[in-house]
Amino acid sequence: MALFVMFHSPGPAWDHALPYAEQPGVMEHIGFMRSLDERGVMILGGPFESAETGEPVGMVVAEAEDLAAARALAEEDGSLRSGLLTANVRPWRPRMGRALRG
Repeated sequence: MALFVMFHSPGPAWDHALPYAEQPGVMEHIGFMRSLDERGVMILGGPFESAETGEPVGMVVAEAEDLAAARALAEEDGSLRSGLLTANVRPWRPRMGRALRG
């Protein structure tokens, strides 16, 4: 298994007048993120604010066989299909840090 980072950003259906918690369909996204955790796929996940726009960006570190599998995993999220969010999936190869020293 390899590690991948998924970045979730507001998509074309995002209502910029509404806060995150009030976005139509956001609970579906949160449910999907919980399912990744329950399935043992998610290593870490959570939001942060974009330095450029101040809007929320989500980040998930997940395990998958390869980039195609990681992208397919991201596409399972109904909030991507609805246009609420977009996802950018990148391979991640950590080389330093205490987690690696076990």
